[in-house]
Amino acid sequence: MLAADPALRAEFEVRLRDPAFAKDAKARLDFFYRHHPSWDERVNLVPVFRVVASPLPGFEIQ
Repeated sequence: MLAADPALRAEFEVRLRDPAFAKDAKARLDFFYRHHPSWDERVNLVPVFRVVASPLPGFEIQ
């Protein structure tokens, strides 16, 4: 990814100046996860719906 995208390489090198980021392997890996084309911002997002009426006859929602 770094070889293919000079802007990404520059951003990564700037981030490496932060000692905490440079020491944290998980943070560095997360950086690449979030910049990969297959990254989905909706990962681990759970849809929540509000039910106004019960779909079951005789069952009341409280």
